[in-house]
Amino acid sequence: MASPAPGGSQPLKWSSTPVTFDRGDHQSNTAGVCLLPIVVTPTICTIGVGRTLVDGGAGLNLLSLEVFRKMQIGERKLTPFAPFYGLTDGKTVPLGQIELPITFGGRDNFRTENITFDVAHFDLPYNAILVRPALAMFMAAVHYAYNTVKLPSLAGVISVKADVKG
Repeated sequence: MASPAPGGSQPLKWSSTPVTFDRGDHQSNTAGVCLLPIVVTPTICTIGVGRTLVDGGAGLNLLSLEVFRKMQIGERKLTPFAPFYGLTDGKTVPLGQIELPITFGGRDNFRTENITFDVAHFDLPYNAILVRPALAMFMAAVHYAYNTVKLPSLAGVISVKADVKG
C-alpha cells in the first residue's frame, strides 16, 4: 500500500496560480483538432529543441542522442540507466540519464526547471519527449483541442502553442 510522503499535505508550488483556457486560445484553423500531437520548441540547456513531443500519457522523458551531442556536454556526464521497453519493438538501451534545465517562455515571461532525461537513439520524428513527470514539475496544463500547453510563472501564465506547419 502506498502512503503519502512526509510533507505531502503542503500545497504544491505554483498551485495558487490559476491556469485557464478560453476562446482566446482557439486555433484559427481547427482542421487538426485532437488529431495532431502537441509538438513544441522549448530551450533545453541552451538549445531551442524543435520537434519536442508533449506526451501526458508516458512516464519517461527522452532526449535524442543527436540533440545531446549538439549540446557538447560529453557522454561522461551521463549516469547509467536500465533499458526500457515500449518505445520501439523490443528494448531500448539508453546511453544514460542526465538532468538538464528546460525553459518555456520568452525574455519577459519564462520558467526553467531541471528535468531528468534518458538519452537514447530512437527512430521517431521527435528530438525529445516530455512526459508526466516534467509536466507535473512545471504544473503544466495541456489542452488538446486548443493544441496549447500553459504553465504558471512569476510573471503570469505562459501559453505555448503547438508548432504547426502551415
